[in-house]
Amino acid sequence: MLWFHDHGEEIMLDALTERPHDEPPFASLMWGLRALLADLDESTPEDAERFLKLRRLFESHPHLVGLSAARGAETERRLAEKVAARRGTDPDEDQLAHLIVAFAMSTMRVGFECPRRDAPMAEIKERMAQTLELTERCLRPGWDQQP
Repeated sequence: MLWFHDHGEEIMLDALTERPHDEPPFASLMWGLRALLADLDESTPEDAERFLKLRRLFESHPHLVGLSAARGAETERRLAEKVAARRGTDPDEDQLAHLIVAFAMSTMRVGFECPRRDAPMAEIKERMAQTLELTERCLRPGWDQQP
């Protein structure tokens, strides 16, 4: 179950590391989400079925959602550490680094789950792409580069 978290975290961290250091942190995270979306595009039908089966498993066993959320919080912490490092700040003191990550991860959650969870993989990928574009239109450039 947690392989999906591990794999997604690896893609996001790699993308964040590979982006230019002077790029705004949120833009770098959006690039990471696009890399995650590209990985979904390259997935096999078996990978897609495993992903959808995992979603059904969460729906039938809600207590597993808590484990998934805890694992997601670990990922968000590691991403916030990377963002803080890019900003030259201490992740334990930099609320903005955590907010930048929270906005990016909420974009992913909305893209994957809203307005409906029971969609086929093609619809999920399209909705995720639309959510990325919507998020970028909603935020003023430079908001994530404040002190």
